[in-house]
Amino acid sequence: MKGNKIQAAIKELEENVESVLKKNETPGLAVAIFSHDKIHCLKGFGVKRLGRVPPELIKPTTLFQAASISKPICATLLALFVEEGLCSLNDHPAEFLPHIFSKEKHTGLTLAHMLNHTSGLSYNDFEELIELYIPRQEILQKLQEAPSIAKSGEHYEYHNVVYGLIEDIISVITKQSFESVLQDKIFKPLGMKHASVGFPALLEASDRAYPHVENEQGGLDPAAHYSHAYYIFSAAGGINLSVSDLIPFAQLYMTQTPHLLSKKTLDVLQSPTIEAMSSLPCVEDPRGMVKKVWYGLGWMLMNYGTEHVVYHTGWLNGFRSFMGILPAHDMAIVILSNTNRKVSSRLALDFFHHYLNEKDRT
Repeated sequence: MKGNKIQAAIKELEENVESVLKKNETPGLAVAIFSHDKIHCLKGFGVKRLGRVPPELIKPTTLFQAASISKPICATLLALFVEEGLCSLNDHPAEFLPHIFSKEKHTGLTLAHMLNHTSGLSYNDFEELIELYIPRQEILQKLQEAPSIAKSGEHYEYHNVVYGLIEDIISVITKQSFESVLQDKIFKPLGMKHASVGFPALLEASDRAYPHVENEQGGLDPAAHYSHAYYIFSAAGGINLSVSDLIPFAQLYMTQTPHLLSKKTLDVLQSPTIEAMSSLPCVEDPRGMVKKVWYGLGWMLMNYGTEHVVYHTGWLNGFRSFMGILPAHDMAIVILSNTNRKVSSRLALDFFHHYLNEKDRT
């Protein structure tokens, strides 16, 4: 019976995807729907780049700029070192990066506050600095000068620069590059065969999607170039992923017998820490089903109606992504798209709606 419900919801999703493609809301999508031990749907739809002849079709292995879906992966990596006793979520970042943080100025700041965007440091202008390709060292200098606007742990302010410094802390702990540690500790053990870090690694991949943005007529065109600004803070938004890579990563959080991290640690990362309603704009939830949104440690969480969802979204110019888990139903969905338009979150929430209604009707 459960299989029938899943297939009915998948059929509805595929019809919605075809409609989105027909309306030119995105050139292409990669979709995966799965349980902790089974893949129910793994498909590519549409093309990697408009205007190519012959067309290059999206595949489950096609790389996308996954943007902020990098964050739960980075949080998982840091948690490995917490379990190994090399650091604690309650450690002050000044213990690792004394040239950036100080215990006197950044009173009470912890690694956990960096992971849930409650550092208390001002967010103003930092996104613009990244997107203007200001050198990393200049941005960090401005961070050192940034005022605190709230006590650490009390105010949610999405901060890619502060989050991105987790990679520096990991490098200090391991005395290795963030990229090599991520490969050795996450990508290889989980079988994330296509995942990579950094802009050069994306360009080296022959199987990659291209970004698309709106033109003056309201249609879509390939962007003039990839946005690569956020690669200077790779832990926050610089990991390249295919939809097939994200299946084993999400399954790590779904299985009852975790193998990289203990269930206790996985539960800590997925637990709400601060309300974050601004993280999911209402345009992505036209039914008004999202009642509460929180940030955990590297993960977002929401109540979709009466159901709990663990998820994260991602956005870079020309790409949108969504990864979400319904823990009570052993069900997850990943959608990666090569468009500026917010189709990934909308399609995923549509899938949740149809899947949960299918369950309610039986």
